[in-house]
Amino acid sequence: MTKKKIVVIDIGTHKCQEFLAMFHTNPFALFARVAAYKIFRLPSPTFKETFSMISSQKLLKQNRDRFFTILTEPNTNVLSHPLYNKADQVFCLAVGKTSKNIKLSNLYFHSVQIDLDEQGSSIFEEKQGKKSTFSLPITQVDPEYYLNFIKQNIEHKFPNIDYEIVLRMNCEGSEYDVIQGAKKIFGAQFSLVLGSLDDVLKFHGQDVYNQMEKFLEDNRIDFRVFNTILTSHAEALKALVSKLH
Repeated sequence: MTKKKIVVIDIGTHKCQEFLAMFHTNPFALFARVAAYKIFRLPSPTFKETFSMISSQKLLKQNRDRFFTILTEPNTNVLSHPLYNKADQVFCLAVGKTSKNIKLSNLYFHSVQIDLDEQGSSIFEEKQGKKSTFSLPITQVDPEYYLNFIKQNIEHKFPNIDYEIVLRMNCEGSEYDVIQGAKKIFGAQFSLVLGSLDDVLKFHGQDVYNQMEKFLEDNRIDFRVFNTILTSHAEALKALVSKLH
């Protein structure tokens, strides 16, 4: 019997930090990193959490063929990162609500000094009352349009194989639209979100953020924080490993 595929759709991949944590971390390097953090009194996972991360990463690597990874990143300046070559598919796109399904748009940068590798670039010009003064041209797709394209692609590539969807997101304000689109397109096949949702609050306010939290609860969609901060990794990786069972 063919085991189900776990399709990880990563939106806002940037420099592949979370993709690295899932499948490509050296356990000795991770342990050394945690030890260094502790020496310099930086926020770090406990050693118990560190061993949990190493155990989860081992299982994810051993079962890499069960996963189909799709990385989505609009900023062409970071696509030269070598880990993009390890993904199953890569799309240079911004995902955000638009009535045109796909359109030419802008990627806005909000740093005081222009940094083309900026972690927080966004399709939204204003962030927490601060207006961007620099942008780059990009292609933007509507979440439902993009996710429906992915659904058709998966079902063509893996006919007659069950699959489950995991969203890994940090897309600077579009997260709620993507979650709603994923639920509409994939239904019960989608039940786990990993990433950061704080930008929904920063860009759209408390009311929209509360609506998103209620949507997650009402639809029994599990959310685990998973970002570049090492202390977020243990629980997120365990949640991903649970999909193997």
